[in-house]
Amino acid sequence: MARRLSRRAFTLIELLVVIAIIAILIALLVPAVQKVREAAARTQCTNNLKQIGLAIHDYHDSRKALPPDRIAMGYATWAVLILPYLDQGPAYNLWNIQKRFYEQSGPVGSASDPCPINIPVYFCPSRRSVPSVFSQPMPKAADLAAGGVARPGGLSDYACNGGTNGSDGALVEAGGWLTSPANVNLDSTSPVQPLGTLCLSWRSQTNFLSITDGTSNTLLVGEKYVAATDLSGQVATDGSVFSSGNGQENSFRRFVGNNGATPPVLRPLVPTRADPGPNANGTAWADKAFGSWHTDICQFAFCDGSVRALSTSIPATTMQLLGVRNDGQPIPSFD
Repeated sequence: MARRLSRRAFTLIELLVVIAIIAILIALLVPAVQKVREAAARTQCTNNLKQIGLAIHDYHDSRKALPPDRIAMGYATWAVLILPYLDQGPAYNLWNIQKRFYEQSGPVGSASDPCPINIPVYFCPSRRSVPSVFSQPMPKAADLAAGGVARPGGLSDYACNGGTNGSDGALVEAGGWLTSPANVNLDSTSPVQPLGTLCLSWRSQTNFLSITDGTSNTLLVGEKYVAATDLSGQVATDGSVFSSGNGQENSFRRFVGNNGATPPVLRPLVPTRADPGPNANGTAWADKAFGSWHTDICQFAFCDGSVRALSTSIPATTMQLLGVRNDGQPIPSFD
């Protein structure tokens, strides 16, 4: 006689126990995966800042001067000038640095337009991957010469240190302009010059010798504050890092804001427009403060080439001391 084999199935209780165990394991695993992912993103951000810092050092070795924050108002920024030292020669070769951002060659958005290019090393993966979008057209109308056409431009999660007033940080605006037509003032306090105004030559105003407080005590480049993720590419908070303009400080940040007020320091990025800042719309210091997506820290490249993570609870006065290159003041411990 054939033997009948019986197969025992899971009971409902056993199945529920197995599901519960799997749920507990997933609950334990997800935070660990997130921590590993953030650690990897933080490491990549550190590497980005290291590469940017080394590129600025290579620029200094080549030219015996630090790159200016901007050549002049409306002209190229440090983020353009160091492109050859980041292995971005083809992107740099599209630029004519004698011309303003919005007067670059090629139709807007064409293959010969150098402005709408996002450079991977300029983005922190904790905040965002390399975006496929660009800034709103820049500059703002008040800084656009008659007949000029504003252009979108590449973004960045990093900004250089402008000190407390834009002129006492590591990188400052260039001087010694030679212009065509001759004797044109390219300062931000001057009227916007007509189309075709060229900056034929300029002079950097800082080098490592001018950082008398010590390169290990002076900030070079750090993660910049952006008011909220839904403001990505907005001129007031996240405009192009390649463009410079009056009131559009998207290539640098500083530690004293309008009328001498001190902005919140090292602010975190928040996921919505609602920002716990000093005003309702959350953009009061959007073009002034540094800040990051990392938990409790913001990363900086220092002038000595090192990269350090600073606590978001660091006193504003200490950040100001780290921001100024030559005030001779002692700096409290900050690591």
